[in-house]
Amino acid sequence: MDFTAETIIAIIVGLGLVVVIAISVIVWYYLRGIHRGISSLTEDTKVFSDSAKSLSLDIKSLTLSLGALGQDIRNLTHNTTAMSQDVKGFNQDIAILSQCIDNLGGSVTGLIESQNRMSTSIDKLEKKQDDASKTIERVSKHFAE
Repeated sequence: MDFTAETIIAIIVGLGLVVVIAISVIVWYYLRGIHRGISSLTEDTKVFSDSAKSLSLDIKSLTLSLGALGQDIRNLTHNTTAMSQDVKGFNQDIAILSQCIDNLGGSVTGLIESQNRMSTSIDKLEKKQDDASKTIERVSKHFAE
């Protein structure tokens, strides 16, 4: 095989072409990887953006819930105060009812004593009536003889 200038140039051009193709393949391979990385990064960014939006909505919802909880606590405090007043009124009503029951007990006791005195008086009256009746019978027998 003769190494002429044309053959050497053809070999150099062939080797250059192989090197250019090899470099092109390597560059294509790395660019393809970079493209995949950018695509993955784009998808990750979209997922992160969606997560951030969801987190923002969750924070807004939590803020509203905390506001409602604060209002509920204020209402509970107000209702507790009102219930405390109602319990105080209820305790006063119970004290009044207790006093009325005590008064009623005293009245019933007085009524029983009065009824007992009246029964005693009726018994005495019946005894006097019996005595008067016996006296009338004796007087009647005396006049009848």
